[in-house]
Amino acid sequence: MSVLALLAFSLSFQTPTLSATEKPYLQLGQESGNGLEIVWRRPKGSEAGIIEWAQGDEAWKTATSLSGYSWEVPGNPATDFHRAQVTPKPGSDFRYRLVVGGKPVAAAAGHARPASGTRQKFVVFGDCGRGTDSEAAVAYQASVLDPDYVVIPGDIVYDRGTLKEYDTKFYPYYNAAKPDLAKGAPLMARSTFVGVPGNHDIGSVDTGKNPDLWGYFLLWSQPTNGPLRKFGEKGTPVLSGPTKDALVAGAGNRAPVTANFSFDMGDAHWLVLDSNDYGDFKGEKLRSWIDQDLKATTKKWKFVTFHHPPFHSSIKHEGDLQMRALHDIFLANHVDVVWTGHVHNYQVSRPLTSQTGQEFAFDASWDGKSRTNTNGVIYVVEGAGGAPLYDPEFTDDQSKWKPFTLKYKGNFSFGLVTLDGNTLTLVQRDTVGRVIDEWTLTK
Repeated sequence: MSVLALLAFSLSFQTPTLSATEKPYLQLGQESGNGLEIVWRRPKGSEAGIIEWAQGDEAWKTATSLSGYSWEVPGNPATDFHRAQVTPKPGSDFRYRLVVGGKPVAAAAGHARPASGTRQKFVVFGDCGRGTDSEAAVAYQASVLDPDYVVIPGDIVYDRGTLKEYDTKFYPYYNAAKPDLAKGAPLMARSTFVGVPGNHDIGSVDTGKNPDLWGYFLLWSQPTNGPLRKFGEKGTPVLSGPTKDALVAGAGNRAPVTANFSFDMGDAHWLVLDSNDYGDFKGEKLRSWIDQDLKATTKKWKFVTFHHPPFHSSIKHEGDLQMRALHDIFLANHVDVVWTGHVHNYQVSRPLTSQTGQEFAFDASWDGKSRTNTNGVIYVVEGAGGAPLYDPEFTDDQSKWKPFTLKYKGNFSFGLVTLDGNTLTLVQRDTVGRVIDEWTLTK
């Protein structure tokens, strides 16, 4: 089945009987491997349904059902969360549908994980779930480019990462019924979403103020291969208040471990880190795991993503530089790019190289155009996904930039990254699809 036919298939089955919160969408899943999980929510106690999937002209087959979970917290509908595993051939497209009571109630066409040795493209934008027109426009423009997957480097929803905020400011924009510049797109159903925890996602811990906190741990099904596995360990957030037990029970084995994890996508290895200020970034346990994970991979490209940028030129958050403590590990393990958010604009650093005390050198000759190879680590801020912008007036005033800053754009925007062999190309686009920056990194 062609891509156009797959898209037509997915749109033909969109139905008003399911809300954006109930429609199935693609996730990395909790187990390692080349497969994906399809996850969906149903009202507590209702029939779960099954996922059927197929490739090409083959007949429908039932996906492998995985253990689900449920939660019930004040102010939110009691919910059952369901998971199913599919194993489409890497680099291919597939179709899937949710069947309830013997009838298909929602369907979509999805991308499998990219295959090793082949071209892939992914989208990066953070600081997005604010319920704004700009968020909808970014979602729409990203969907037009049909990425294999999407990475959100933190502050997924505002202001406290609650279940209610996901239901009103996230799913309606990225799991919409159809592409619409003013409303969003069915991006989650087609492209695997990867969530990275930010301060607005898991930084709030008092359930007395917000009983439905930690939507990140409840709604994302992501790898459980991280090093911090128990609450109370140094470097983990700890809930308090009257609904903490219900939320921890609902999160199950995903909290706190899925705040730090790694995964592969074709020729790319990704490391996801929780950069909130309770982190133990100089501690042996976390540093050793990061170092070993990056050393172990044989993938051509090495990426790290977390929320707080250690190198940027904005006034806002200029003191949140705790992740500089890990630069030595990134440099020693030849990390190519670190993707961040937190600062609500788009910035690109020159490649950061050696470090002496608190002083960092950089490769001033790399510009991503005439010179595209480097031995340093490039730090990219992708924080312009929908929340109000920071310091946009700095865009054309290089006197305000730090010496290591190469690019600065104060537009709502997102990055489309293409990996093709030894070449990485980033094209930054704004909310009308216009290219506002482009650069290349080669090996």
